[in-house]
Amino acid sequence: MQDSPASAPMLAYQPHPLMEHGRLPAWVLGGSTESAQPEVWRGMLVLASDSALVGRVAAVLLDAEAQLVCELLVLPAALTLAYRCVPITRIERIDRCTVFLHTTGAQIAQLPIWIGKT
Repeated sequence: MQDSPASAPMLAYQPHPLMEHGRLPAWVLGGSTESAQPEVWRGMLVLASDSALVGRVAAVLLDAEAQLVCELLVLPAALTLAYRCVPITRIERIDRCTVFLHTTGAQIAQLPIWIGKT
């Protein structure tokens, strides 16, 4: 059972630029700093390690200094307007149009919900 948006932890506004796409740091997928940096973009499917459809990438938060993705904002498959803030450390791999996580759907439901600047 998923948490309702009202019972999930809220993530305070962070001053990271909100973008439609961005490059991941090479270390996220086990690469060296010389490795190609995969890109994540809006609309990519996000699958949990238990094959549950988590949702789609709604946006990425960029580290303003490094200009690399630091978090994914995921629109849940249930189409509630509660964006889960998924740390990039949870990414297992990227294959064409899909982000695979090494986190279960139940664990995703426990992640903070992103709230914009108020």
